[in-house]
Amino acid sequence: MGDAALASTYLVAWAWWGREIDPWAQVALLWDPFVPMWFFYGLAIAFVVAWACRDLPVALVTAAALAAHVVAVATGDWLSIPVFEKVVRLFPWFWLGLVFRPAVFALVERHWRLWPLPLAAYLLLSYAFFDTSWNRVGPLTFAITGVGVAPLALVSAQLSRLPLVAGPLAVIGASTLYIYATQHVTIFYLERAARFLGVPFELVTVPALVVVVAAGTIFGRWAAGTVRFAWLFRAPWLGRGAGAGRESMAAA
Repeated sequence: MGDAALASTYLVAWAWWGREIDPWAQVALLWDPFVPMWFFYGLAIAFVVAWACRDLPVALVTAAALAAHVVAVATGDWLSIPVFEKVVRLFPWFWLGLVFRPAVFALVERHWRLWPLPLAAYLLLSYAFFDTSWNRVGPLTFAITGVGVAPLALVSAQLSRLPLVAGPLAVIGASTLYIYATQHVTIFYLERAARFLGVPFELVTVPALVVVVAAGTIFGRWAAGTVRFAWLFRAPWLGRGAGAGRESMAAA
């Protein structure tokens, strides 16, 4: 959906500002997505692979995923990465999160007050190893990434206990798919509006962020709740409702 939205935005740009459109480039989005949209492809592929591996030993799939991750990061390149390689690097986290979800939730609920410790450790480790030859050592980079994931989960647990914050964050969290899918379309028009008004976009970054989140949340939740547009935010193999999607994921 994200690629389709971006492609349609380019069509508007062609009609409005005369920007040239390459039809082949629009078709190629099916297998070579816009860089900001690769995550949708990654999640879909990771889901299918996890479903296909559901009857295999967990240790075997985990070992294979980690081995693929080690091979993928051996280049030391963390920027100019093709979509397939990004998916290879993503899958171990998807798989481990799926398999060990109950244990992760239990650990987070038990130790959420300790979030400053892994945060400090991650900042120290990332500063020490970033942009060095060590960033091509798969086990090390995987471990550092895991240390970085920990404070995010722990801080989220703490924020969920703050009444004034938990409610809005719960709505935004449940709408991340919508926000992610529509963000670039909203930013596209906000940038043009700022240019039309003669205002540097950098000066309205914070208000623009609010608009992006609000627009994505409102439009996405509305579209997902209608029969006509619900397909925009639903993987075709997950059934008709969000509940069916969750059950399918759990079955995987």
